[in-house]
Amino acid sequence: MPKKSTLIWLIILGVLLLTCLPLLKFGFFDVHDPTHLGRVYLLRETLMDGQIPAVWANTANLGYGYPLFHFYAPAFYYLVGFMGIFTPTLLTALKLSLILISLSGGIGMYYLMKRYGHLVGLLSAVSFLLVPYRAIGLFVRGSYAELFAIMLLPWLFWAWRSLNPRRVGVTSVITALFLLSHNLIPLLVAPFLMVWTLLYQGKHLRRVVITAMLSLLLASFYLLPLIFERDFVQVDALSRLTNYSLHFVSPSQLWDSVWGFGGSAPGLEDGISFKIGKLHLILAGLGVIVGLRHKKAQTLALFAGVTLLFSVIMTTSFSRILWDNIFVLQVIQFPWRFLALISLAVSVLAGLSVTLFKSTQLRTLYTILTISLLLFFNLKYFSPQAQKPYSDQEFTNTTFLQNELAAKVPEFLPVWVSSFPESQAPSLPTSQEGPGTFVLPRTYYPTWVATDNGMPLALRPSQDGLIEFDLLDDSHEIVITQSHTLLESIASFISLITLFVVGYLYVKSR
Repeated sequence: MPKKSTLIWLIILGVLLLTCLPLLKFGFFDVHDPTHLGRVYLLRETLMDGQIPAVWANTANLGYGYPLFHFYAPAFYYLVGFMGIFTPTLLTALKLSLILISLSGGIGMYYLMKRYGHLVGLLSAVSFLLVPYRAIGLFVRGSYAELFAIMLLPWLFWAWRSLNPRRVGVTSVITALFLLSHNLIPLLVAPFLMVWTLLYQGKHLRRVVITAMLSLLLASFYLLPLIFERDFVQVDALSRLTNYSLHFVSPSQLWDSVWGFGGSAPGLEDGISFKIGKLHLILAGLGVIVGLRHKKAQTLALFAGVTLLFSVIMTTSFSRILWDNIFVLQVIQFPWRFLALISLAVSVLAGLSVTLFKSTQLRTLYTILTISLLLFFNLKYFSPQAQKPYSDQEFTNTTFLQNELAAKVPEFLPVWVSSFPESQAPSLPTSQEGPGTFVLPRTYYPTWVATDNGMPLALRPSQDGLIEFDLLDDSHEIVITQSHTLLESIASFISLITLFVVGYLYVKSR
């Protein structure tokens, strides 16, 4: 490997480790969403019970269970669960996964931009790793699935720009992984990715359509239930309770706002910062000017500049007319989520600013100086409010799983649920004597399957949303298990077949 490449990788790795130092320390820290380890623990529990792909979290919701994994994008939790096979604790697996996805984002940005020069790729990668919104995701919000999606953005745009017959399979896998990474970020990114693909692949629409179809089919085990079975849960009703108009960001907050560990609030009362980064914005402005004068980079500079400007507007009340009239935007809930695209755009443009200089020596000096300034101004944000001696136990104990997790993630409670006793559900009976109407202490959901003496038993939701059924005879042997709906089974089969097809295409291309 050339010495230049080795040095570039070392710089990217060094910056990454500097931003992840708190993850290398003992314990963990408080974030807005502390449920990640609990989700991974329940996911592993569900998979070990034989339900693949996972749908049901049996221990959560006071022990009555609920379909936590049915509609929540699963990629990050499967990653942490997989890493947990090789680590002594799930907390270690979580930390390692966060470091790996961040490293992936930096490398992806380098590959996206290196065609304009290695130093361009390096500065874009460092800028992406040091963008304040990444620090917010890591140490304030704890929005790790969203962070995973953001770190995949450079790879996503790289794949679709460089799409050719040999990369159909790779692009399909990257796109499917992005679709599985978060529920909302793909909705936000989709229009921009379509424009990007038309700009770079407009002459190869047949290839684009085939790749897009393969991507959707790969992710169909998650997408089809998400689209056609979401009426089973309360996600749409609860998402509408968030008033997006209370979370518009003031333009001054994008330039500078006090760093904090609180939440989003109306007006200027936010306890959390939404700053893009002053130096990031200055470099982005320079990158637009220089990029538009650089023939090879004109299309990229124009796309990134327009994306940045539009995304900034979408975070503010100037875009209210769009938020009021486009339902998909209302599902996204928080206008400041456009900081995901802003982070990508400013990092792309920051890298293009290197092309201001013709001389290799001046480019090198400029890159070193700029990276040093980015570290000086932004590294301080990559720190939690307080490091605490947390272990797996704090996030996987029975009390946390039964009481805290569903309270933090209530949108996936079934629509039949009204109220439950404030106590743990007793264990399921395996036999029942006598006729009558009976209620089992588990939340009703269409994925439950029951038999009575080997014959199918019709289930329905009780008034409180528990499993209810009728018994007409005197003696019964009841067996109840979690399965999948017909749609889920078909969707999983489609994903499996498509995986083999994509694997075949990849091997054939080699």
